[in-house]
Amino acid sequence: MILEAGELARITIGILTGDDKLIVNGITIDSRAPGAGPDLLFIALRGPNHDGHKFIEHLYHRGIKLFLVDTLPANHGEMAGAGFVMVDNTMEALHRLAGWRREGFRGKVIAVTGSAGKTIVKEWLAGVLSTSKSVIRSPRSYNSQVGVALSLMNLDDHYDVAVIEAGISKPGEMEKLARIIRPDTVIITNIGDAHGENFTGREAVASEKLKLAAGASLVICCADDQVIMKEMASRYPSVPLFTWSVSGQEAGLRVEVAETKNNGQILRCATAGRSFEAVIPFADHASAENAVSVIACCITESLPDQSIVKGMSELPVVAMRMETKRGMNGCTLIEDYYNSDPASLGMAIDFLRTHSRGRTALILSDFRQIGGDEKELYEGVARAVTGAGIDRFIGIGEALSRCRDGFPYGSLFFASTEECADAIRSLNFHDETI
Repeated sequence: MILEAGELARITIGILTGDDKLIVNGITIDSRAPGAGPDLLFIALRGPNHDGHKFIEHLYHRGIKLFLVDTLPANHGEMAGAGFVMVDNTMEALHRLAGWRREGFRGKVIAVTGSAGKTIVKEWLAGVLSTSKSVIRSPRSYNSQVGVALSLMNLDDHYDVAVIEAGISKPGEMEKLARIIRPDTVIITNIGDAHGENFTGREAVASEKLKLAAGASLVICCADDQVIMKEMASRYPSVPLFTWSVSGQEAGLRVEVAETKNNGQILRCATAGRSFEAVIPFADHASAENAVSVIACCITESLPDQSIVKGMSELPVVAMRMETKRGMNGCTLIEDYYNSDPASLGMAIDFLRTHSRGRTALILSDFRQIGGDEKELYEGVARAVTGAGIDRFIGIGEALSRCRDGFPYGSLFFASTEECADAIRSLNFHDETI
């Protein structure tokens, strides 16, 4: 991306002050960004706990000369050679810039959304598609209002396909993301059972997430999820669907799941015109469903069966999402560090049970951004822990501590991570899957 300061002002509907000959060849929102130089644009975002405008002078002395701001620095006249594009709202300006970048991209854009599995499906899909196409994807878990925009800024026409992850936390956000992503294909991973803090139930979550489908050429989703199917039929009846099912429902892709002898699963796939078997190196239900989403998309992208089968056999563990590591004292650690809700907890417990060797332990923190009745929420968690036969439960957080009565006898509770860390040596973990 090479953009002149004057063109930047036009795209963002801003007013340029200072050097109009400056060139943009990259953007950053991080005041700690390495490689600061005169062709890097700093976008001064404001948030509840930060204000990028505070770092402008520091970044100027590090070599950055062009800034996107909503307020000019008091001493901007003393910053020789600098340029400032002033806008009403820097977040909205970032979205305009990302939308401009997306508009110029000639490849296909595949967007992935849902309540869980987004990052895994995005990573796996990009990996399998890259066997036959040039693919760019959102880095890490860049799925927020900021992250999606930054992901789109990386687009260029060296790539055939872009796989972009889209996440939301409250109503109104998906419409903004849909305007800048403008996806050709949308993959809906699932709609969880959790009642988010800003949503009233699954139907409300589905309604918001599926706004990404408006204007898409294809939506890939699970025919087994009646909430998704009903929402698509009522709101987006003209958007083509490619559906999949693992329960025998009528669908474009029907999959029978069977276990293997070496901690994996066989996915027996059938469409109207083809059938094949793919083996994935994971034994849990969530991984099977995520893999089927990937297979469904690969079919719509006309990948050969052998490419899909090979890609499925080589699926990697996605960092920090059900990542298995060897621990001390004969223990195995399964790390799941992304946002948690009851649906993703259920998947994590399922994964723990299928990967455990010997005793099992579950360490869980309070849910965040979960509304509804607290007592009812954690009673459900306690039932899930008891039903799964977890040998040892450790709860961290004030909410879990308040609701300890429903958990199995011997469960431990700490008000904070720090309290648990102080006590960790006395907990005597040995030969457990944690």
